Amino acid sequence: MNLKLGGNTHYTAEVTSFLRFNTLTLKPTANGIMLNWMVEETANLQYFLIEQAVDGQNFSPLYEVPVQPNQQAYSFIDDGFKTLDKPVYYRVKAIYPTIVLASPVRRLEAQMAKR
Repeated sequence: MNLKLGGNTHYTAEVTSFLRFNTLTLKPTANGIMLNWMVEETANLQYFLIEQAVDGQNFSPLYEVPVQPNQQAYSFIDDGFKTLDKPVYYRVKAIYPTIVLASPVRRLEAQMAKR
């Protein structure tokens, strides 16, 4: 099945990858905040863009995670945070040649301060 968005054809594999973004989790560790997510398919996927915000709305790019063929589970540790004093928000974007898909926003409550 193909989808037409803005005159461009996009394939089901792209949409499937987005739907599995619901598995995005955040976990504080001794090394920083660990993000874990899964995708169904990596066909045509160029990379993942990790974004962060302190207000839940104004996201800034943090890191590009390379895509590995046939890999479904991914993780990233934001070592810029060690202790929390206010919430921090993250999302992951899947970057394709013709479309960008964003995960749901995840909020981490804790006792933290940026180092």
